[in-house]
Order: sequence, then C-alpha cells, then structure tokens
Amino acid sequence: PTGIKSFYTIRKNNFIYVDKTKKLEKLITSGKSYFLARPSGFGKSLTISTINAMFSGKAELFKNLAAYEFVNQYAKNPSPVINIDFSTISVKNSHDFDISFQNKIKLIAGKFNIKLEITTFEDTFINLFNSIYNSFGEFILLIDNYDNPISRSIYDIDLVLHVHQTLKSFYNILYSCDEYIRFLFITGEEKFQENGVFSTVKSIKDISNINYYCDILGYTYEELKNNFDYFINENNDELHISDYIEQFKEIYDFVLLI
Repeated sequence: PTGIKSFYTIRKNNFIYVDKTKKLEKLITSGKSYFLARPSGFGKSLTISTINAMFSGKAELFKNLAAYEFVNQYAKNPSPVINIDFSTISVKNSHDFDISFQNKIKLIAGKFNIKLEITTFEDTFINLFNSIYNSFGEFILLIDNYDNPISRSIYDIDLVLHVHQTLKSFYNILYSCDEYIRFLFITGEEKFQENGVFSTVKSIKDISNINYYCDILGYTYEELKNNFDYFINENNDELHISDYIEQFKEIYDFVLLI
C-alpha cells in the first residue's frame, strides 16, 4: 500500500503489513525516549501510527502480529497519546509559523476536551501538558518529521532562527515536563545537533544506527521475498525475484539486508 501512512487503514482494509511490531514492543518495554532518522518514504509516519495504535490499546488491529499479546494486555489501561507531525505546520513566515503551531496546540487540547487559554508559547504548552497529566496521567508523545520546519525554512535566515528558537523552547518544555511523559518517540530525516532536541532532552536515545533496529523501517530481502513474491512474479515474467530485487537495489541505491 504505497503512500498509506495509517496503520489503521492498512489493517482494516486487509492490505499487506510487514510485521515490525516485535521491535516496536522491544522499544516500548526497554526504554522511554527515542530518536530515529530515516530518509523520506521509509515508513516513519506509519511507524508513528503503529505506536499510536499500540498505546491506544487497539488490540483488534494487531491480531496475528507479534505484539498482539502486549497490546491486548495494554488495552486494559491505555495511555493518552499526543501526536505532533511537524510537516503539517506552515513555515511561510514567522507569524504564519506561530499561528500554525498555536492551531496545532488547540487541536491537541480539543482532542482531550481541554479548554486552553492561548498565552505565551511556553505557558500554553506547559498548561496543556499539565492538564492532560492531571486528567489522564502519564501520556505518550509522538513527534513526526521533527526537522521538517528547519529544512523548509533553511534559506531564510531570519525565519530559520525564529523556528530554531521556538523549537528549542518546545524541547525545553519537554525536559521540564519529563515526569509527565510515559514514552517519547521522535522521527526525522536528519539529526540536527543544535536544534534543541539533543542538547535539551539529554536522555533521548538515537537508535538510527543501532544494528538491532536497522530494519525497523523499510524492507529486508527476506521481507520482500516472503511478502511480495506473488506481486513481483505477477508483474515480471522475465525476471526471477532475486534478479528483480538486485535491480531494485541499484535503482534505490541502498543495500538490502540479507
């Protein structure tokens, strides 16, 4: 299902889902704060959607998947999930960025039926986190495309400095509210050392180059062969699947795991 970012949509429509939930369960049970960098199109947003479903206790979506028992048990006491996708925040100019970020805060508050007074950026986020924690307990925070506003504003020095400062303030708030956060997962295409995430949220673990998690996104050779053999053979009468995958590797310029 190329281009589908929703775990719910894939499972409800009976599309092929290459099961990555064993390693996602390992993440959840062995730590608290993680960062993962991967190029666009590798499935970062789908992974965020899957973790969201796991913490929301949607056990019916995980039948026949590795993490089913974990999610089924977790469903008895699900956690509130805050999901922020920075690629949906506008960065046309500084004012537009601030308004778009405020609207994102309002949407989150509305999801939890919280009446939130928009004051300063810092106070508004602190009040949001306090309100969610006081009403529901520890929450899950999933941040997708964290570096997107920086990448889109990089050629406007004043704008990128404003975005950088705002994001640094946001991560300072995360650090101050650490006791409220049950689990934190951040994705992006690159690791910007100076944007505030890694200098502020010091406990965050970068799993981008850890061998165990190297195939947490994307497809390995075995996964392609086991899950897509029928479709590859159906559309390629002239090539054996191994030859097709070799061409696939050359086109996309990366090495599939054996």
